[in-house]
Amino acid sequence: MNCTKDSEVHVTCVVSGCPRVDGDYVVDKLHYRINGGGQVEPSFKCINGETARVGFDNNNQPFDLGVQACRHRDLSENPCTPWSNFRYTPPAAAEVKCGPNDQTPTVPAGSKCVPKTQPPVQCPAGSATPTVPAGAQCAPAALKTCPPGSAKAQVPGSESCAPPANAVTMNIGGGALTRTVSVTNNSALAASCAYDAKGTGGVFAPGLNRQINVGPNGSTSIDVPAPPLGSTYQVTLTCTGNWDGKQVEIGRVVQNVSSF
Repeated sequence: MNCTKDSEVHVTCVVSGCPRVDGDYVVDKLHYRINGGGQVEPSFKCINGETARVGFDNNNQPFDLGVQACRHRDLSENPCTPWSNFRYTPPAAAEVKCGPNDQTPTVPAGSKCVPKTQPPVQCPAGSATPTVPAGAQCAPAALKTCPPGSAKAQVPGSESCAPPANAVTMNIGGGALTRTVSVTNNSALAASCAYDAKGTGGVFAPGLNRQINVGPNGSTSIDVPAPPLGSTYQVTLTCTGNWDGKQVEIGRVVQNVSSF
């Protein structure tokens, strides 16, 4: 007798062999009973190598399988072998494999793997706490107030405040004798701008320098001579402002201008 677990609730047992009874009579019937219950009689033509299969819903519990083989000759005499008992015990449940970061390589079936103790997480500078437990999130860094006129009024504690950048625009209008230069300051700092025009082409194109002051978030304009006939200029406007006690560049604009 050989019993195999098919699922968590069912077992199939195979009975094989071919005993003789009452001298040399080959058995042709099988009697079996489970846990001492009612007898079942299937055909058992073992002379042809036949085996008998017994299926049982055991709900993953142990049970006793009793069997005997018999030869049916006539109504008065049917010799049988003695009863034999087979005790089935379910195999031990397979263990669960754990990962490399768990405390044990395996745990019993139905259990959960337990992670190893992980070191705390180091938080960025400015966070509410220097570390947090493994798997937790660091709290955002507290905001700090930036100096007046900064690109942002507040930044996280781990960041540096920055002055405004690319905060100035310039437009040079047309005209045969004079050109109007309009400057706009988009920062909260007062801008001191250097207007520098250098000749890049033409017979007579003298350089031209002017100082232009623009208030915070303000605009202004000045008039300058137009390039001489057939001349071209490259105009560079560089603006600075007083940020956090020092002069910093807050904008630079380059524009080409011609007499045509």
